[in-house]
Amino acid sequence: MYIVLILGTILALALLFVVIANRNWNPRWGDLAYVPVSGTTAKKALSILTWNIGYAGLGSEASFVADGGDYIRSLSRNEIQNASETIADKIKSSAVDVALIQENSKKSFMTRGVPVEEIIRQKLDTKLFIYWEDFKTIFVPSWLSFSHGMSIYSDHIPEWLFALKLPKTGVFYGGLLQKHYGGVVSRFPIDNSNRAWIIINVHLAGYDDDAKIRNRQCQAVIDYSIEAYKRGDFVVVGGDWNLKLSNLNLEFTEKEKSQFWLRPFPRRLLPAGWKVRTGDFAPTIRLLDQKYIEGQGFTTSVDGFLISPNVEIVRCEAQDLKFANSDHNPVLAEFIAKI
Repeated sequence: MYIVLILGTILALALLFVVIANRNWNPRWGDLAYVPVSGTTAKKALSILTWNIGYAGLGSEASFVADGGDYIRSLSRNEIQNASETIADKIKSSAVDVALIQENSKKSFMTRGVPVEEIIRQKLDTKLFIYWEDFKTIFVPSWLSFSHGMSIYSDHIPEWLFALKLPKTGVFYGGLLQKHYGGVVSRFPIDNSNRAWIIINVHLAGYDDDAKIRNRQCQAVIDYSIEAYKRGDFVVVGGDWNLKLSNLNLEFTEKEKSQFWLRPFPRRLLPAGWKVRTGDFAPTIRLLDQKYIEGQGFTTSVDGFLISPNVEIVRCEAQDLKFANSDHNPVLAEFIAKI
């Protein structure tokens, strides 16, 4: 009897320890280490791709409970493996200077153990890369673990990288896990100049009431960007804003229930001369309440770029991939610094 009591106490204490440890986990803020490569110095012209890859588990056959769908994990391990490789090939073939990736993932419950981040990194082995976790479990069996975050892959060598802390929603998933929000900031000196590109990768909250947290996150990103611009740098913020960036009517349905989360980007926060752009002519996100069928379901544009006044936009295009391997389409843009 005493042995059972002792073992039960030890188990309860262990579980309590795991709960406390996970609820108190924080990402690394401030300076970030990165894996160096023999890259180049940035030029006046810069091409950037931004893509929320949905941990390679939210392709066209997926529906997801958070959006009113049926499943937590829709796709098989083989489908996630194939999607990871296809995503990596697409990033590589885009031949951009910098790729900003959201919802990357190491082996986790949601990827059925597929090492998505590793697959992409190996295919982009000539690029500098960084992986910053914003959602993670610790002291949890591998088959139940989570490790999601954002990545930057670059042909250029940064002067520094760091994680900018953004406001949290305060939501704990399952009472255990909290998603943290940040901007992964990189500074790329421009060749033959004392100026630099400031490139920021962001992924804002998705389901906060009335977008109050998203607006606060936007304000924090804009405040930082303005300070960098005042120092003479050229600022481009790319990512998944989870806010409507386009005035184009790209929705195939106007069902109110499909738009419960969607709010417009708060353009009132932008000083004169600052621009927000998303890809033209194609949506960048679909609702996951059902499998994707072209011409059906809700789609809109939430992925794109915030650009400082001293940056010229050459082009900004959404790559219409029919949401084959992610619930987002990538957006590719070219910029020129007005030196």
